[in-house]
Amino acid sequence: MILSVSRRTDIPNYYSEWFINRIREGYLYVRNPMNPHQISRINLSPQVVDCIVFWTKNPLPIMDRLDEFKEYPFYFQFTLTCYGKDIEPGLPEKNTRMTDIFRLLSSKTGMEKVVWRYDPILFTNKYTPEYHLKAFQEMAEALRGYTEKVVISFVDFYAKSIQNMKRIHVVTLEQSRLLKFASQLSIIAAKNGMKITSCAENMDLTSWGIESGCCIDRALIERITGYITDGPMGSFCVYEDCLYLVSREDQCLYRMDLEENTGEWVKISHNSIDSAYSFCAYDGFIVCIMGLKPSP
Repeated sequence: MILSVSRRTDIPNYYSEWFINRIREGYLYVRNPMNPHQISRINLSPQVVDCIVFWTKNPLPIMDRLDEFKEYPFYFQFTLTCYGKDIEPGLPEKNTRMTDIFRLLSSKTGMEKVVWRYDPILFTNKYTPEYHLKAFQEMAEALRGYTEKVVISFVDFYAKSIQNMKRIHVVTLEQSRLLKFASQLSIIAAKNGMKITSCAENMDLTSWGIESGCCIDRALIERITGYITDGPMGSFCVYEDCLYLVSREDQCLYRMDLEENTGEWVKISHNSIDSAYSFCAYDGFIVCIMGLKPSP
């Protein structure tokens, strides 16, 4: 099992003490967002958890406690963008404080275990493509030798975010200009020794040097753990004694019967994917990879 900590909130920044206590106790409880009365107990023992993936914009509160996770393989997804206090009012100064923290974390864990996320990318009258490119280049140069990979994505417009998008006057680029922008990011990343991938993008950017990627890096997990993966990967939730999973690889819905306890995933339907995403996307705390096997 892969623990994603966490797409719901920045646990390393705000709840590191809570999470360390849960690791020490060996379990936590997760409430089903679609059924608040249903609460699942999750085993956090090293025998069950194959890898922890931390998501954060500021890992400083947890960096002196990394020895608490010595029995677990882990890596960090560190979001570092160009936005100021108008977009991200709760973060320290980006160009000095956060790049120093990134480098320090990388020095502690190894550069392969800190993935730089420059996302989501949005455009306004202030945050123009030129502004992004200048900031991206400065950050890439500052992080050269401290990470192997940078992940990008462009902002998605959800119903709950539309008002905020209007508040900051987000603008949309025509596709030709967006593709040119993406190719320039790719060039900058390559010059600074970084592989660049997209995250869950509908656009195919491979011709511009940007590989399609997923939220969780399967290849990196296999490299860190020394195991190969056998089974679907994606967001899951529990409902009526079954585990439902939306695979991020083949975009299908899978189900596992918890009462039968066979450990087998059954593909349900391609047609169910839209409703399945709305059902499972809320539960971003745990991402599951079933059937980890030792590398030959």
